[in-house]
Amino acid sequence: MKNLEAKPILTAEELNNLEAINKWSNAYTNILLLDDDPSMISLLKKNLENIDNGHVYSFSDESEAIRSTYDIRYDLCIIDIALTHTNGFVIGEVIRSMNYNKVPIVYISKDQDYLIDFYNHDQTNTFFYPKPIQKKDFLEIITNMLELQQR
Repeated sequence: MKNLEAKPILTAEELNNLEAINKWSNAYTNILLLDDDPSMISLLKKNLENIDNGHVYSFSDESEAIRSTYDIRYDLCIIDIALTHTNGFVIGEVIRSMNYNKVPIVYISKDQDYLIDFYNHDQTNTFFYPKPIQKKDFLEIITNMLELQQR
């Protein structure tokens, strides 16, 4: 019988590098922001600058936002409901189906009629916030949802 020596899959150096990458990625809060209005994106990004260790990835195109989920692990999504090509609820469902089933989502809209649609969709870890955005209230909601995500 041949003596088989067990070899580690990763060297100690590779393991240390992997642990450093994990610590780095967990140290930052990644936020997906999807809105087809450039001025709203600019406003929201400015409001979200105060999130500790946060990075906002903003998109005006739905398919670009979805493609980004292959490379970036998001801690929170902020999605406008009335988008150019589709309904924001559909985008939220797609993102959650891509192994993001517990990611908090804040849906935003200036049209209060979408509130009825909001109640007809999965409300797990979601929030509806009407436009116009009130900075203090909005940041409080974002902070609370991120804290719930980390538990």
